[in-house]
Amino acid sequence: MLYAPDLPVTAFVGTEVIATGTLIDVATKCRELLDAEPPVREILIYSDTNSHPVELDLSGDVDEVRARILVGSYKKTEPEDKKTRAGRPKLGVIGKEVTLLPRQWDWLKMQRGGASVTLRKLVAEAMKAAGPEADHQIRKQAVYHMMVSIGGNLPNFEEAIRCLYADDQEGFIKMIDAWPVGLRDYLVRISEEAFSR
Repeated sequence: MLYAPDLPVTAFVGTEVIATGTLIDVATKCRELLDAEPPVREILIYSDTNSHPVELDLSGDVDEVRARILVGSYKKTEPEDKKTRAGRPKLGVIGKEVTLLPRQWDWLKMQRGGASVTLRKLVAEAMKAAGPEADHQIRKQAVYHMMVSIGGNLPNFEEAIRCLYADDQEGFIKMIDAWPVGLRDYLVRISEEAFSR
């Protein structure tokens, strides 16, 4: 997978934060720690925006790691046959498969602009109707995934999860107060939007 060099990320060794910042800066720090004596092992890097793991090739020296990130982020894959490409990639439209019943396809075909335009409008309306609450839930899921990935064995884990989903920010912070400082501070930071409305 390709990542932007300025993607905000945080790197962990166990439950300790070892680096936070842009992907290129964190990758540089991680490579340096892998070269240190004694070398750091088992580094995990997570996106600060969605708490998904970031898979990086940290082999080679610092310059090779940085070059891979910079070159990879600007690499464009051109399809062999542009005529077979679905969607409108230049506009950010991506073609994927949608499964519907025959009567639903028939209805879509009769709509002004065709199936794709109608589906995009329906999705946009649903997103608008969901509003801030949907974004609020997405942020909670990101915090939850981070807690499961790194802090699943820490004290008050289940209580902290309950507080997260009960919108109890004060209780959440109290439950993770005894956790390793780097992880605790990171969770407090990324949970701000999960609690704000």
